[in-house]
Amino acid sequence: MTTTAKPLKVGLSLRHTLQANPLALAELARVCDAVGLDSLWLPHHTIIPTDYASRYPYQKDSKLPFPADTLYSDSLTLLSYVAAVTTHVRLGTNVIPLITQHPLALAKQAATVDHLSGGRLELGLGSGWLTEEGTVLGQPTNKRARRLSETIDILRKAWTGQPFTHEGEFWQFPELVCSPAAAQGSDIPIWLGGSSPAVVEIIRTRGSGAILPPGDAGEEILAQLRPLLPADRDIISPMVVSPDSSDDDILRSLESWHRRGVAGVILLSPPDTDIAIPLMRRIGEHVLPRLAR
Repeated sequence: MTTTAKPLKVGLSLRHTLQANPLALAELARVCDAVGLDSLWLPHHTIIPTDYASRYPYQKDSKLPFPADTLYSDSLTLLSYVAAVTTHVRLGTNVIPLITQHPLALAKQAATVDHLSGGRLELGLGSGWLTEEGTVLGQPTNKRARRLSETIDILRKAWTGQPFTHEGEFWQFPELVCSPAAAQGSDIPIWLGGSSPAVVEIIRTRGSGAILPPGDAGEEILAQLRPLLPADRDIISPMVVSPDSSDDDILRSLESWHRRGVAGVILLSPPDTDIAIPLMRRIGEHVLPRLAR
């Protein structure tokens, strides 16, 4: 077993149906902020085709585990809303597929959220597996890992708010300024989803760490990934949590992830704010104080 020396961070995914009622979502965010959760995370897809040939790599049937009409708010827009009702909690995306984004547009959106939140953004990115999504949006879908690496270069330059030029393999810009500057400057943490050798190399050299997929796939990737990453590259994992679980059971699950080298856990709660709010309050009051943090 490999326990990371860093204290375990615990966040919550504001996924799908939790977004349906904006007022209830705001209350959930305020509760998480008040009881000591470290972060709130939002998934991201711009569109979901009703039929697609791309293979989702983390399900046995190669399909997303939810229908195309599942609620998907724009993650960075919704994080601005969440930022306005919270003070301490970090705000993350899990993850934005880069085949849906132009690097400069993404840089501006991310910097705006970071500016409005006082420097609380955690940017989760992926190269993008759903190629039909990128095609519909008119974005290139080839050489995705190399585009991911170059995008990180552009983001880091743009977030300074200073004039810069860029001459890369895929994008070339004359001198320009992308404002506002991010509150964290070029140091917004960048978390990467994916486990291909090319993406692992980007995590090792360019990213803050890795975000695992949920379920058995995440367990398998963790076992492969932890030995490949230097100690200063962290791993974040989703963890399903139920109101039927005792405080002791939740604590044991969190400690188990920590022992296996995970530095952060994103809780996946029931998809109903009426259940999620008291559950997060209970975890904050009765579980987190017992966790070695």
